[in-house]
Amino acid sequence: MPKGESTTFGKNRLGLTIPKVPTESIEHSHNENG
Repeated sequence: MPKGESTTFGKNRLGLTIPKVPTESIEHSHNENG
């Protein structure tokens, strides 16, 4: 696997993991607010 692809994959994983956390927190807040 080329180094460039490895970096892109790692960046993609981070980008997908970072927004996933706040999104869940926001959804939980909405549920609590009713």
